[in-house]
Parts: sequence; structure tokens; C-alpha cells
Amino acid sequence: MRPLRLAQSAISAEGLRLRMMLRRVVIHAAMAALGVIFLLGALTLAHVAAYLLLRPRFEPLYAILILLAADLVIAIALLLLAANGGPGRIEREAYELRERARLQAIEAITRATVLIPLIRTSMRLLTDYMSSRRR
Repeated sequence: MRPLRLAQSAISAEGLRLRMMLRRVVIHAAMAALGVIFLLGALTLAHVAAYLLLRPRFEPLYAILILLAADLVIAIALLLLAANGGPGRIEREAYELRERARLQAIEAITRATVLIPLIRTSMRLLTDYMSSRRR
């Protein structure tokens, strides 16, 4: 029975953890969306300011092309950084720990499932044998 209670407790704890994690993610996503809106506004103003700084030295088309080139370089650099983001050491270790715990729980449940009927059958056979020897 203990493995079943452990599995039920683990499932209940995992459900609670997932609900809390989902709540946190939703709140963070809402704050990030608001942050992105303000960031886009600031970025727009920065582009206008950069254009106004470049305009006296360059023709309007060249000023825009300089800003475009700078934006492309920054975008490519950020995309390359994002492409290198695989799971880190801690994430891999946590996954391995979870898998080991899951496999151990399955083994415990399997043992209990196999051993309990085996013990009952053995006890019944032993009782029958002992009864037949007394006669």
C-alpha cells in the first residue's frame, strides 16, 4: 500500500506544482507583454532620435539605411545567441533525478504487485500443507 500512497502523494504534489507554475508563467507573460509594449515605444523614439542625429550629415535615404544596417546586425547577434540556448547542466540533472525517481516508484509498485499475490499464495500453500500434516 505504501508505494500507492507515495504515488498518489507524488501525483498530487505534481498537480499543485504545475498549477502554481502555470499561474507564475501567466503573470510573468502578462508583465513581459506590457514591458514589450513600452520597449517598442522606447525603441521607436530611439530610432527617431538616431535618424534626427544622422539627418544633418547624410541624405535621408542613407540615414535610414545606416539605421537598417545597425538593426540587422543587432537582430542577427540576438538570434545567434538565442539559437545556442539548449538545456543547461542543472536542467539536465533535474530531469535525470526525476526519471530515476519515476523508475524507482514503478519498480516499487511492480514489486508490491508481484510479491503480494505471491506471498498470499505461499501462505495458503503453507497453511494447506500444515493442515494436511496434522491429519
